Amino acid sequence: MALYALLYLAAVTAGLPIGFALFGRRQAGGWIAGALVGYALTAFALWTPIAAHAPSVAAFVLAWLVLSSLTWGLTPRREEPSVRLPPWTPEASAALVVVLAITLAIAAPPLLKVGQSDSE
Repeated sequence: MALYALLYLAAVTAGLPIGFALFGRRQAGGWIAGALVGYALTAFALWTPIAAHAPSVAAFVLAWLVLSSLTWGLTPRREEPSVRLPPWTPEASAALVVVLAITLAIAAPPLLKVGQSDSE
């Protein structure tokens, strides 16, 4: 579990500068968008060694390092974000927690039985 959390954090880190450039560091939208973009870009980066028929831990790490270097190096750092959103409030945090809880409540029950064999 801890290894997965560490790998997930590494994956989303690559997209954070893009999310921050779009929505800012102080807006949760910047963190959320950055995490989504980072996860997607990391999937493409990890696909590259596979498509090149050279999958290995070293190739995956190198692909992720190149991706992270590009996103952190090429994304402009600005005082003002590209998209201005209203300030993040405690009510917005509560709404996000509710949405995440509902998502887990809907997704968890069917996924609990993944991999189990049934009577058929």
